[in-house]
Amino acid sequence: MIGERSLGWWAAALSVICAATSEPLLSFETDQYLALDAEIADSAVVVNAYLNRELETFLNRPRVDRLGCRQIPPRFYRYLFRGLLASRLQKFLKSDPGIDLFPKGLSYREHLHRSVYRKPVFPYVLPLSPTIQIGEVRFGLDKFGHLFGFGRSYYKHYLQARARGVGEQEALREVILRGLRFERFFVGGPADGVVSYGDLEANYQGLRLARDFCEGSRPIVREEGGSWRPARWIDLREYVTPLFDESYNNNHYSPPRWKRVRPILVAEYCDRFFSPAVQARMRRYGAIERRPNPSKRVIAEYFEGKGRNPQRRQSMHSICEQPAISPVLVTAYQ
Repeated sequence: MIGERSLGWWAAALSVICAATSEPLLSFETDQYLALDAEIADSAVVVNAYLNRELETFLNRPRVDRLGCRQIPPRFYRYLFRGLLASRLQKFLKSDPGIDLFPKGLSYREHLHRSVYRKPVFPYVLPLSPTIQIGEVRFGLDKFGHLFGFGRSYYKHYLQARARGVGEQEALREVILRGLRFERFFVGGPADGVVSYGDLEANYQGLRLARDFCEGSRPIVREEGGSWRPARWIDLREYVTPLFDESYNNNHYSPPRWKRVRPILVAEYCDRFFSPAVQARMRRYGAIERRPNPSKRVIAEYFEGKGRNPQRRQSMHSICEQPAISPVLVTAYQ
């Protein structure tokens, strides 16, 4: 049997190799607890304007007019995001002065030292992402890689399932379970000891956005005079949900990682997490999360079938021995 350390090395190597190909698998993490009570400005207007400019530029590229509508989203996603290390989108997000990121001006060493990941877990390497806010939701910059990278993969597998004659809901379930297993056993768990349900939500919302390019009553693109044109504005606030925020939709950690993260959470964040200001944000999140969400439902059903929920056991409510102050908040862990 492969030991945990060997598995970590193999998964990390696989992630680096795949990051250089079409799938962005290198595991970046964010520390949403570090940003719990930070002031972060909403960057939605700036990011939306960039995405819509880039979509118009992409649709005017040579030979794009020869594409079928369903070919446009994965090509556009790849145009934006060719991997976590060399992406035009990532460069924009990190350099545009109109985008507010937290923390600012820290070296990687300083960022790591302040984070819940400050205590190393051999053999994991853990690149860190800053936090951004879109609309009311704050989340790690790494989620853009999941939205457009894994979202592209979700969309391709969804279309393949539909082409096999699988119904819409079953195709969604198939794709979501595939993503969950990938996160647990290949990307998050073995690669760095962090299984991120925020990443899974971003993956699914990338699929939603891709479907909206051609489906529904208000598709994002339309054919006009033999060419593809934007039909409406992309607004990321329709796709960024509170489940992106890993202080609300918490990770679950491997035993070695949890052994180091848990004491920091208990010592430094129980009081801050249950402060009135942070709990007011959690209540706003809970109100938004009343909307139906197939990904959340399928993941909950998966763990119900297993008879255990590792995410819930590692929530702040559990480790700080605090009941949810509103039934709405419990839904983040179900």
